[in-house]
Amino acid sequence: MRALLVVVLLAACKPPPQVAPFTLRIAVSGPLDRVAPDARSWSVVARALVFERMVTIGQTGELVPALAAKVENAGSQGLRVWLRPGARFSDGTPVAFAHVASSVDQLRLQVLDEGSSLLFRSTDASAPTELLLWQTFVFHRARDRVIGTGAFVVEEEDASHVLLTRRYPAPGFIDKVRLNSYPTPQDAFAHTLKGDADMLPEVDRRWIEFFEGVPRLHILRASGNLANMIAFNPRRLTRQERVALAGIFGRGEVRQLAFGTDCPPPPQRPEVEPLPAGRPLELLTLPLFYRFAAAARRELGARGGAIREVEAQEFLNALRAGDFDLAAIRPVVWPPLMSALVWRTGGESNLLGYSNPAVDAALDARDWKAAQRALDADPPGANVCAAPSVVVLDARIRTPGLEAGGFIEGLPQWEVLQ
Repeated sequence: MRALLVVVLLAACKPPPQVAPFTLRIAVSGPLDRVAPDARSWSVVARALVFERMVTIGQTGELVPALAAKVENAGSQGLRVWLRPGARFSDGTPVAFAHVASSVDQLRLQVLDEGSSLLFRSTDASAPTELLLWQTFVFHRARDRVIGTGAFVVEEEDASHVLLTRRYPAPGFIDKVRLNSYPTPQDAFAHTLKGDADMLPEVDRRWIEFFEGVPRLHILRASGNLANMIAFNPRRLTRQERVALAGIFGRGEVRQLAFGTDCPPPPQRPEVEPLPAGRPLELLTLPLFYRFAAAARRELGARGGAIREVEAQEFLNALRAGDFDLAAIRPVVWPPLMSALVWRTGGESNLLGYSNPAVDAALDARDWKAAQRALDADPPGANVCAAPSVVVLDARIRTPGLEAGGFIEGLPQWEVLQ
């Protein structure tokens, strides 16, 4: 009995097993920029881990505090923000008003110090304060470095790789993140399949089948921030025609023909109304979307016209000039606030020249649901399906979920199963 007690005591005193540090290797393609708030290459993956946004956006479009502790409306186009208590940059510097002011300097945002809070207001009538605040990454310049308040810091970086290290140890979670850049997306795909990488953040639909059944990897899908849409020329098509077309393209046949089952439909689909008789409608498309355009033409029946396939610059020129009837496009639709830039009268991304006073008024009132109702009643296009985001990830990683539009920001909470 005494011997058994000794064994039990020794077992109780034995230290818990050590969790081995885990480095997540991410395969990307193309030269990498320096990790900074304005990064444009695949360095944006590292940016989301090194710098924090002031706010994020939830699945229904609501603002969620990040570096902010609380956010509330403050009059027309104003947002009052309280910073998270004790927030510090990776060098220990407390986050101050001056850091926030310099971070928004180029973002069309005005910020005022109100003592215990900060007041933000857009200086651009076409861009809501909410959207600009979501685009804000707060940073601090220290000598030749730009540092953030995120969970990771930059340890190494050049055009071929970036190595990040977690600021504070967290056993059981990802310790380091390494971006390895390969010459082409095909190379990134091949090295992930080979085992040289643990994650491929953007998977071409044609490659998915190669990863199916690979035990060390699993395939994750999330709602993307782009939509496959047939755009309508408001200068050539009446509202009655556009409403009817939105119903026709929303029935599901176009989606099935062009994308199969790998492109989920939008949450709500309009009712189908008869398409008035008229001339055949031409479809403008890029080579990438030719199959999409062909499926749309088939649904038009007698009103289906020629498919005009052009390269990128001619495509943009035709949209701006109104030289089209219908066009296969892939606009940004998430976060929902992006509709303010895409469809507001005179908006910088409103290439179609769409204008609707009811939409503009709803956007000015921050009533995003009313804006969507106005768009449904006078549609600028038909949202056929949401282009999904497909990620291949090491099977040892357990994620809380992939957030639409910004899955990588949840990486610090991804657990590693030993």
